[in-house]
Amino acid sequence: GNLRMKKYLVFNDIHYGAPHGLWKPEGWDARDYQDHIDKRGFTIENSIYLGDNEDLNHCAIDRVGKHKQRIISAKLLFKENFVLGNHEIGYGDPDNRINLIKDRVLFTHGDILFWGFDRAMKYRNKNREGSNWLRRWLITATLDQLREVIQPDLSDGKFWERARLEAQMYGCHTIVCGHKHPRVAIDETRDGLRVVVNPRGVNVVEVY
Repeated sequence: GNLRMKKYLVFNDIHYGAPHGLWKPEGWDARDYQDHIDKRGFTIENSIYLGDNEDLNHCAIDRVGKHKQRIISAKLLFKENFVLGNHEIGYGDPDNRINLIKDRVLFTHGDILFWGFDRAMKYRNKNREGSNWLRRWLITATLDQLREVIQPDLSDGKFWERARLEAQMYGCHTIVCGHKHPRVAIDETRDGLRVVVNPRGVNVVEVY
């Protein structure tokens, strides 16, 4: 095997609390991130919270407090391996960390790469906690079904421009992100830069 190969357990885009959340409140999987880490034989050092796992934006208004607690617990658990997405809406990390660099790999949620900095920041600063029934079930759930149909790809030149700039800035050869909810992982290399876009959920990512 490759001696330099490392495996990371990456949590991204679970959207717990939203209508399209992968975890349901009654399921074992929503109990604790630590359970998942233990079950898969990883340690906290090689496990990463990569954003949009707790959905403060689209959870029910009366459950905002519960999800805030869960974000704080996740931050305490993952420590520096905690990267905010755009659905935690800036909560739970005073540093508002959007990038994590490990072994020359850049871990970032992905909204900045796909949308550009201005649009991503505008969304992150929306600060609307919780959504009513209509917004949750009519708008959010419908939009998510559309996203399922229209699968993302990495054909956008602007995406690669942004990715290359970030990679150069941090001296990285690989970028791991989520945000786009592909059905299966997208793993592409262009001119020596590898980009992995994770599907929703708990993903094992191999980096070299």
